[in-house]
Amino acid sequence: MSGKVDIEGVTKRYGEIAALENIKIHIKAKEFVSLLGPSGSGKTTLLMVVAGFSAPDAGNIFIDGNDITQVPPHQRNIGVVFQNYALFPHMTVRENIEYPLKMRRILRENRKRMVNEIIDVVQLQTLESRRPGQLSGGQQQRVALARAMVFHPPILLMDEPLSALDKNLRTRMQLELKHIAETIGTTVLYVTHDQEEALVLSDRICVLNKGRIEQIGKAPEIYDSPANRFVAEFVGETNFFRTDTVHQGRQRYLSVRPEKIIFVDEGSTVPHALEGILDDVIYLGDSMKFYVRISRNGLSEGNLVVVKIQNGRGIIKKRRGEKVKIGWRKTDEILVG
Repeated sequence: MSGKVDIEGVTKRYGEIAALENIKIHIKAKEFVSLLGPSGSGKTTLLMVVAGFSAPDAGNIFIDGNDITQVPPHQRNIGVVFQNYALFPHMTVRENIEYPLKMRRILRENRKRMVNEIIDVVQLQTLESRRPGQLSGGQQQRVALARAMVFHPPILLMDEPLSALDKNLRTRMQLELKHIAETIGTTVLYVTHDQEEALVLSDRICVLNKGRIEQIGKAPEIYDSPANRFVAEFVGETNFFRTDTVHQGRQRYLSVRPEKIIFVDEGSTVPHALEGILDDVIYLGDSMKFYVRISRNGLSEGNLVVVKIQNGRGIIKKRRGEKVKIGWRKTDEILVG
């Protein structure tokens, strides 16, 4: 199996609520695709349908061209890593990792070799005799990953596996996870509600909202060219400015990312220049955020514009209550609806 996944017209309803509505995604072999969206958007439901733990009301799942919609989960040859890791507390690290191989009746000598190989990949050599309760969160995450990958599945499904980790460990594990997936050469379908995580990990991102796909694309496409207002607002931070444009009965807005907005010196001109009062300044370590209340009512939603500037560009000496002028280039605005 190469690991190519085709999700064709999948719909899943719970009573009157459509958890998934006509979902179509085509995932290439060895591709890392993230399902990104808020709670209730259908991310986990779609993952469970692909895994076989939930049956769709309509549509089909294909792996390498074969329809596996009615195939039981244990016969799909798919690795799954859950949010809570689901490790067996009474088993050692080695025994946890070996478990899927025993269920597949793989010979003992082959099991030993396969477990040793994956333990080397996830760097658990000194921990294989410990039990899950003796491990840190990051170590447990690596055990869960090793257990899911030990039988060399062509496809790996992951449901927010890093959500329980602290920020620093989570950042390190993102890089490790990406490296391990590339080393093994497996196709990954990854559920997350964390926009930064999706941007870091993914070859492509599928943004879901209320059971529907809003946009699928590479990270720069999703961030720099959002398909609509929801994507612009959910993936990263942005400022919205009203326009006189209406498309198909919907108001259109200019979306401008905070890092694209600059302070304009007195006498300087930019295509879009606005005057306002500096409402607040927040120090973030590597950057600073400035909240500017625009003087011209009705221009921006809430009349509050966020400006983000990296500290490496020099100290911005501006204080709350100060009158400022901000602006941006025409190429840094996006028209969304």
